[in-house]
Amino acid sequence: MEHDWARCEGILEALLEQMKIPDAIKVALEQVKAYLPTFEYYHPEVTWSRELLNLMESGQVIERPASFPVYGEGFPSPGSNGFIEALALVKSAIRHQHEPQVCIDLASGAIANSIGARRYEYWARKYPSDWDISLRLDAGEENLPPMESQYLRDPQVQKYTEDLWTLLANIIQDRLEV
Repeated sequence: MEHDWARCEGILEALLEQMKIPDAIKVALEQVKAYLPTFEYYHPEVTWSRELLNLMESGQVIERPASFPVYGEGFPSPGSNGFIEALALVKSAIRHQHEPQVCIDLASGAIANSIGARRYEYWARKYPSDWDISLRLDAGEENLPPMESQYLRDPQVQKYTEDLWTLLANIIQDRLEV
């Protein structure tokens, strides 16, 4: 699946281009919101993410919340930084909805980041010792034990990711047929 990621993104963009811009944004919002319960599980103290998504769903003009993290400031939980990037991308897509190609590119990026966040969190949940090793590697530790999984190329992770992409394609196809 990893080698098919770019292909999936290309298909996603082509599908989104067939939709009306508000519908494409709605799909992006739904996909980003799919990670929200996981983010809130890891970071129950953070409330602005739900508030921001609710504002975006209501169509209100959105300014950057004061508590929105500065780019590069991360959350130490699996997938959460991809979720933050997805939030920023969907917010930009809304802002650029009068520029169809820019909007579609941003919405597609938001969706891909959301799927990536869910995939990464699934891997970390399935292989917590590997998640710990990856954190220690990021911190510069050496001589760590080998990971038991094949990281994101792990067959179970790939199947999970494939299922996410397939579900998304079905959602878009259903909406295009209406």
